[in-house]
Amino acid sequence: MRAPENDTLRLIASGDRGAFRQLVDEIGPPAMALAIRITANRQLAEEAVQEAFVDVWTKAERFDAERGGVRQWVLTLVHHKAVDAVRRERTSARVMADAPEPRDMDDPELGGIAADQGLRVRRALDGLQAEQRRAIELAYFNGLSYREVASHLKIPEGTAKSRLRTGLAALRGLLEANGITWGQQ
Repeated sequence: MRAPENDTLRLIASGDRGAFRQLVDEIGPPAMALAIRITANRQLAEEAVQEAFVDVWTKAERFDAERGGVRQWVLTLVHHKAVDAVRRERTSARVMADAPEPRDMDDPELGGIAADQGLRVRRALDGLQAEQRRAIELAYFNGLSYREVASHLKIPEGTAKSRLRTGLAALRGLLEANGITWGQQ
């Protein structure tokens, strides 16, 4: 690995925006090309590249020259972010395809039923421990993966998984206690 690349990352780790801009200028175009190849979607590719460069900015001190060059490290980050974006997109499409058709809310009876169920769900969520509720909200209402939940909450991935698993189990019981059967449409 060239010494200037090591220097660039040291500067980035210390908060040098100029060094960061220089790295983006040098590696941005091949990073974008890689992300587009993986996602086949310019918007997803842009998001993946942006997320990868945010990681470079926030985690530059973690770079290990023994494991490869800066370009390789950045492109590996881009690759992972692009694959994650494709997975999220597929999951989102699958969830939307499985979602029930929206009900006609012009019918006052259906509107009342939906409002009642919404109130019951909010009550059930309020019955959870705050940590479980926050993890579930991030995962199910914000569409974050368990890894993203962990990162957002600054907790280990295993803790995020545990909070989601135990929170969903508790939520199931609370929903059933509020008259909503799990999986009911």
